[in-house]
Amino acid sequence: MRTWYSAVVLAIHDKGPKRVELQQIYAAIGKFRALSDYDRETHPKYPQENFKHTTRSVLVKLKKYGLVEQDDRAVYSLAKKSIVRIEAFGADTYGRSVGGEIDLEELIAKLGFMSRKEA
Repeated sequence: MRTWYSAVVLAIHDKGPKRVELQQIYAAIGKFRALSDYDRETHPKYPQENFKHTTRSVLVKLKKYGLVEQDDRAVYSLAKKSIVRIEAFGADTYGRSVGGEIDLEELIAKLGFMSRKEA
């Protein structure tokens, strides 16, 4: 299964890759990662499905590592280095396993990107 990180990058790429609205990203996520019953349940603290909360959290991390840019409120674009290496995100199979999701730093290394520290 693909990681959330790659699913979000691919969803942006599918709808853009420039100036993609958050609602468009939500609509495309299921194309790149199967959503579980848990993902579709309402979040206990927020009036939305769990996968929407997860998507926003992932976007924050992707921005931190320079893989996604925020153009405006709830509008995102892929950074050049994500566009150039989009096939790496498509080939990602490091998602949910017995140990859970890998962290973004580990995924970046596995996909052959430089870490935030090296960028």
